[in-house]
Amino acid sequence: ISACLVGSEMCIRDSLDTPVIHLERNADGITNWDLAGSGATGNTSSSGTTSGGSATLDKGSITNGIVTYTDAATGQTIAVKEINADFSLPKDATAAVNGSALWNGRKANVDLSIADLKNLLNGQVSNLTGSVSIGDLVANLTGQAMMAEGSQPLVNGQYEVSLPDMAAIAELTGAAIPDALKAVSYTHLTLP
Repeated sequence: ISACLVGSEMCIRDSLDTPVIHLERNADGITNWDLAGSGATGNTSSSGTTSGGSATLDKGSITNGIVTYTDAATGQTIAVKEINADFSLPKDATAAVNGSALWNGRKANVDLSIADLKNLLNGQVSNLTGSVSIGDLVANLTGQAMMAEGSQPLVNGQYEVSLPDMAAIAELTGAAIPDALKAVSYTHLTLP
């Protein structure tokens, strides 16, 4: 394990090799990753610092990682495997992640940057740019994001989406798509 919680102190290292990370939200909405108010005193390593439950890391990487997310309130479970990524979580600069993973049996690529991660995590708006591809679906985004308490992240901006057909969206997300829309295809779609 290259990232750990020892007593009330967080230790961060540059590289995570084959990590398995389980994120959970219980039926009352309490998450296992929220360290705020946990009494963390702060610790500094060669490349990362923590303070009062927050963490920064100038540069890091994940090799062959697994992340699972379970939401007891909704019954949703997500597993992302074969995560290989480079990332940076600096205190006062742009946060970024660039890498690939396997999600629902499909190769996913992410190249994302967040102008102010600290503001975003504190419920404020931050600029967001990047691209995500999953199988044949490719999406580019330029806009702003906000983490609203008790809900999914809110993202506003311009989206450019390339997808083979609506059935691909249904397959990737598990969402029900009316039969009349399943045959619709877009080679390029821009949303304001």
